[in-house]
Amino acid sequence: MLIVHFMVRSISLTLCVLFSVINLNAQITVKKLIKEHKQVVESYIKNSSHIDFENFSATANGQMGEIKFPLRLYKKGPLSRYEMDFMGALFYSVSNDTLSWSFNPITKNFEFDKPESSDMGWLSIDAKSDKLLAFLDSGFVGESVANVKLDSLDLLELKIVKDNETKLFYFDDKTFLLRGEKWENYEYYYSGYKDFQGLLLPTIYIDKNQKEGEAIFEITDFGLGLVVDDSLFVMTEAVIEQYNQPKEQKVNLVQQYYDEGQALRSDGKNQEAIEIFSKGLERNPNDVNTLNVRGLAKISMGDYYGAIADISKAIEFDKGQRPIFFNNLGLAKYYLGDYNGAKKDYEKSYSMDSTSALVASNYGLLMFKFKEFDVVEKFYSKAISLDSLSATSHYYRAIARAELGKYEEALIDYNKAIVMGMEYADLFNYKGVTLYNLEEYDEALESFKKATNLDSTNTQFQYNLGQTYENLSDYNRAIEVYDYLISLDSALHGAYSNRALAYFEVSLFTAAMRDIDKAILLSPNSAVYYDYRAYIKEELGDYNGAVDDYTMSLNLEQDSNIYYRRGLAKINLSNKYDACLDFKKSSELNNENVKNALAEHCKLK
Repeated sequence: MLIVHFMVRSISLTLCVLFSVINLNAQITVKKLIKEHKQVVESYIKNSSHIDFENFSATANGQMGEIKFPLRLYKKGPLSRYEMDFMGALFYSVSNDTLSWSFNPITKNFEFDKPESSDMGWLSIDAKSDKLLAFLDSGFVGESVANVKLDSLDLLELKIVKDNETKLFYFDDKTFLLRGEKWENYEYYYSGYKDFQGLLLPTIYIDKNQKEGEAIFEITDFGLGLVVDDSLFVMTEAVIEQYNQPKEQKVNLVQQYYDEGQALRSDGKNQEAIEIFSKGLERNPNDVNTLNVRGLAKISMGDYYGAIADISKAIEFDKGQRPIFFNNLGLAKYYLGDYNGAKKDYEKSYSMDSTSALVASNYGLLMFKFKEFDVVEKFYSKAISLDSLSATSHYYRAIARAELGKYEEALIDYNKAIVMGMEYADLFNYKGVTLYNLEEYDEALESFKKATNLDSTNTQFQYNLGQTYENLSDYNRAIEVYDYLISLDSALHGAYSNRALAYFEVSLFTAAMRDIDKAILLSPNSAVYYDYRAYIKEELGDYNGAVDDYTMSLNLEQDSNIYYRRGLAKINLSNKYDACLDFKKSSELNNENVKNALAEHCKLK
């Protein structure tokens, strides 16, 4: 039987398949319903005696969501053919008594199968092909009948059974015309009966096959008893050539394209690899290995949506058997920024195969995005247990451990990664931060030097180097680093503020003031910069200016120590009353250092 299946997202028809039982005590018995329908069938046979069902054509309008397309069907004896114009491309399928072949214009390829039945029974043209009567003849028996409502239609639902099988048929409760059939993944409905050459035939057909999706067709014309052109069913030279190609040769060609594409991927030629993989998929669109690696090549080219499409197809055709496919799908979603989607795919992959170091490490990397550093550590520990020579796994576990405050353990992992040959600037920077937190400043300095040697343009590396020089009281070297930073980007307000502090430490107060003024100009809402300028002004004896800057800082951010410092500046201005107000405010904010100032300056006489 020639049945066409299409995916449908929405159907804008009056006939929608939503049933409700309106009377379980049906007014008609099973026996009577079957009898009435059989009479309709016999009427078809009688009215169609003058029609040659071996030759006819039909035209229809198909629908996929909002997309509509024409469909043509032809039958001549055992031969059948359907054509579909879809988005400018012609799909067609032909069947004779020995073979069926279909052409897909997207892959420009033919697919071959056993011949389809050519009775076109799904159009209800040939009453002799009635399914209900055929099932009853094969041993099914009627079990029950109920009145059901299909939208505004009152229908009769007939249940037939055989052993453990159940099938449902739906009939018009007045005409006993067939309106639908349903069992397992088989679900079809008919509507819009019209008269064609004395036959009452349905013009609307809905296929709700649960496995393959939904499709809808509206029949616009039947050409019954026509002489259909033989050329519609002829195997062309292109069909014959592909059909006669040995199956082994087809497989070998797909493998050949696969191997060639993989070689190109290894050389970093991903676009060329994609083109080669596509040639293989023209030969076999369902080759899961080629779909998977083409997806990986698309990831490398930044085509994440294309990668997801390819790898999802590989999973579908492979029936979800390979955990690595789920891992690769998660990888595409990770790069796309769909972290929740990636997490589900990685979880699926890991649940199927917990012995893959690749899957464990990818899962660990993803969890950085969720800031779940304990989970990151767990999965990289698993990856290391499976592959202890992975420098990358040691590197990422070190970062997670440092985030968890496990600095000693992080340092061990950083050193292992370095011994294994990893020379990332980031690695030496992170190692330097870990050493800094362990107060190993000399070693931290060497690590930051290594990071800046590998990448001298990274401003964060330069910041860390400069701050470490300051911490070691090597202010001149720190100033040199900040000079270089500012040459890289003259808008780095942090570089100006840090250089100001270094100038301050070597008593270059004019230079310090110039830099801190620049930092405030670039970032006027940074409270700490006003604090720094106030320190410089105090050193220069400008206590009024210091009070003004401390006030600006406190307007931006409350800080107990700044109230204390402003109070001291006011003492130097002999403004004891306001100074004591600042000391008290500092005390209310739990600053222990202010106690002596309160005792000295704010005693009641």
